[in-house]
Amino acid sequence: MAPTVAAQAQPTSAAPAAPPTPIVIEGGTSGKYAGKTLSVLQPTGGGGRGVQPGIEAWAKENGVKLQITQLAYAEVRQKALLDFTSHTSTYDVVQVDGAIWASEMAPFLEPLDPWLQKDPLPEQDDFIPAVLKAMRVPYPDGTTYAVPVRYGTLIYHYRKDLFDAAGIQNPPTYWDEYLADAQKTTKDGVYGTVHAGKQGNFLVYNWFAFLYGFGGNFLTPDQSKSMLNEPASIEATQFWADLYNKYHVVPPGMTSYEHDDVITVMQQGLVASAITYSPYALEFEKPDKSKVVGKVAWSSIPIKRDVPDLKSGGVGSGWGFAINKDSANKDIAWDLIKYVSSPKVQLDLAINAANAPVRRSTFLNADYQKVFPAAEATLKALEGDRIRPGLRNWTAVEDMMAAELSAALVGQKSGTEAMEEGDAKLNDLLKSSQ
Repeated sequence: MAPTVAAQAQPTSAAPAAPPTPIVIEGGTSGKYAGKTLSVLQPTGGGGRGVQPGIEAWAKENGVKLQITQLAYAEVRQKALLDFTSHTSTYDVVQVDGAIWASEMAPFLEPLDPWLQKDPLPEQDDFIPAVLKAMRVPYPDGTTYAVPVRYGTLIYHYRKDLFDAAGIQNPPTYWDEYLADAQKTTKDGVYGTVHAGKQGNFLVYNWFAFLYGFGGNFLTPDQSKSMLNEPASIEATQFWADLYNKYHVVPPGMTSYEHDDVITVMQQGLVASAITYSPYALEFEKPDKSKVVGKVAWSSIPIKRDVPDLKSGGVGSGWGFAINKDSANKDIAWDLIKYVSSPKVQLDLAINAANAPVRRSTFLNADYQKVFPAAEATLKALEGDRIRPGLRNWTAVEDMMAAELSAALVGQKSGTEAMEEGDAKLNDLLKSSQ
């Protein structure tokens, strides 16, 4: 049996690191919660930066003394689990990576469905359904453990000028068109497409767009068995790997590319298209960094022809606010969640803090569309969006998948071999986590 969540989270005998210094926002002496203190744990980078202005505005409006601790992605998870399992209640609100973390943390999080019923979120029907579902355990129809505040998905970014020069009138709807377009635009030192190829989490995340876009599934609906050794999974993996080792329509150095490298080669005009995360569409419009300003357009991920009910290969990922089950400030925490996820604040954060919004009304807002030209394509992708499975031992699963996929990418294994071996290993990991 694998160790339990509590056992996994126990501190080691090594000397503990100095506790991080929180950002303190003095809310003042007036307001609904004057004199109260609320502690929030969130990530550094865009995940935290995109919503922090909303948290601070809420604190000042309500007189709350706010303590914000920001850590790197992996440290947020580790620090949260240590707090949960020790029941110290250092943090009232934790910003979680959707069901990926909520599945592991569920025993320690406040179930939010009763709160949604007795004190609903403002204009709750305005949330993109797939984004709300991404915060449930089990996904997609289980218990709600977080409310989304920042969310994006994989979309297709492409060079309009290069497509026009190659006689390509529209972005690809289907994978065979995607390959044909990549072949036509691979010339003169430019490669037709790119995605993350370095062994690691971004490689796995990008591969899911191909898996879902071919109509495949990672697990059975009850998440008890692997579905890797199925025709759609094998076909998707072989097609994905062939872009590199057969068709040569991606840069030869792609096996060392992580997310930031994909952004860079697109900015430098070295590729004609890229499959990457939607919030970073604006990176191609920054004159100080990009040579392709005004030349990029966006579309949803292609799909396989003739697969019933298949809308998109979009793979969502995002942050939600969860409440520590041990918190003594649940009412205050819920008020914060309602505020930051509200239509008005989501629009303000999207326009002024480059936050990736969670509401349809934001994407349809004309002012937002001016500052984020990929809004229409992103909303379309989100409407048919799916997520990576929320598993308690996801880190081990992801590491295994990264190794199998990397072997397929460089031709050490065929798509069939990688999926057959991955299928057996995944089933073993599923059994060990029970």
